[in-house]
Amino acid sequence: PLLDFKDAAIGEIEKKIGTLIAPLVVEGSTLQLGFGSVPLSLANALSQHRRLKFHGGLLSSAVQTLWNAGAMDRDARMTTGVVLGDSKLREFALELPSLWLTDVSYTHDVKLLQTLEGLTAINGALEVDLFGQVNSERSDGSFQAGPGGLPAFARGALSAPKGRLIICLPATAKKGSASRIVPSLGNRSMCTLPRYLADTIVTEHGVAEIKNLSTDARAEALIKIAAPEYQQTLLNAWVEMRGQL
Repeated sequence: PLLDFKDAAIGEIEKKIGTLIAPLVVEGSTLQLGFGSVPLSLANALSQHRRLKFHGGLLSSAVQTLWNAGAMDRDARMTTGVVLGDSKLREFALELPSLWLTDVSYTHDVKLLQTLEGLTAINGALEVDLFGQVNSERSDGSFQAGPGGLPAFARGALSAPKGRLIICLPATAKKGSASRIVPSLGNRSMCTLPRYLADTIVTEHGVAEIKNLSTDARAEALIKIAAPEYQQTLLNAWVEMRGQL
């Protein structure tokens, strides 16, 4: 029997993040979604969008929610390599006339991704530092995951016509005792995406569109979307770091 994947619960933080991301998604865009509670929340927030398309490494119940809401383009092919969910999602996938399952050499082909107009890659992360570097692999020295398709979809989305890369994460971890916006990635982290691939970062406290910002402006924008209780600490750290640049 196939193993079921249980969706994570959607909390208030995930609802806020999904609501903030939704206006960034243009109707007719091609979505790539990671898995987790934020994509599920985002799917609910995108219910009024229309003509959305899908190309990604995995298809989750977020796509089913979008399809049932009428947000997906019924005539556009959906391309993925994995259907990740329960029996209801698999039954849904079997009935999709436009679904094409293929291997990673196609789904993650950067040259192909660069041709998908409006490719909007939306993925989570463990940490983002004030330079815009993203860690989605290593937490407090322990590996939580590999890079997966994030580097390929980041490069593809940023090179695609009208494409964009959105990294979303709660502002804190460990029940609020640690900030996920950090001064710089340390020796217990991992740089999954370098700063030159930075685009848009979203927490429950706001949106930081940092792609074309200067180094100082990036830091300022990212501090503003950190949890309020950590903003002064981050500002103090940046002033000290800035003096060494």
